[in-house]
Amino acid sequence: MPAEHDAQLTPEGVSKIKQFLQQHKGVYVGSCAGAYNALPFYEPMKDFNPSWSLLDSSSITLSDADNHHWKRGVADVPIKIVDANLLPANSETLPCMYQNGPLLKILDPQLMISLGTFTTEVAQFPDCAKEVMSGSDALVANRQLNVVLFSPHPEFSTFEWVKPIVHLFRSCIKKQKEQIQSA
Repeated sequence: MPAEHDAQLTPEGVSKIKQFLQQHKGVYVGSCAGAYNALPFYEPMKDFNPSWSLLDSSSITLSDADNHHWKRGVADVPIKIVDANLLPANSETLPCMYQNGPLLKILDPQLMISLGTFTTEVAQFPDCAKEVMSGSDALVANRQLNVVLFSPHPEFSTFEWVKPIVHLFRSCIKKQKEQIQSA
C-alpha cells in the first residue's frame, strides 16, 4: 500500500481491508509508510500516518516507541535474513534501501514472525533515538501470513530481493488457500 493512497482511504475502506484479510482472500503488504499504516494505533504518529490497526497491539510495536521520531534518514542498509524458510536468499544479509521506515519490535512471537532484522543504525537527525535500529525487526509477518510489513524498500533495492520476495508471496498465498479450505 503506497503512502499516497492512505489519505484517500475512508474508514469504510479500512473496514473492507480488514474484512478481506479476515476472510483469507488475500495479503496486505506494506512497505515503509504502508507498514506504519498496519500498526496498532500509536498516538504520536496520528498526524503523520493514519493507523488502521490491522495488527493487534499485543503483537507488535515500534522499537523506539518511547522516543519515536519517524524521520531517521535515507541509506542503503544490510538486512540480516532471519527466516530462510519464508525468505530464502543467496546470502545471510541483503542490501536494502531504507527511507524513514518504522523500527518494528515483535511483542508476541506466537502472533508474529521476524523475517529480517537491521544490522546497522540510521540516525541522520539529532532527535532520532540512537542505538535502537540495529537488531530491530525490518521485515515481519503475522502467523496467518496475511499481513507482511517491510520497514525498508526491497522493491527499490537490488535484484537479490526478487527471488526471496516471490517465494514469500507464494508462501502467503498458499497459507491463505489452506485457511480457506480448512474453514
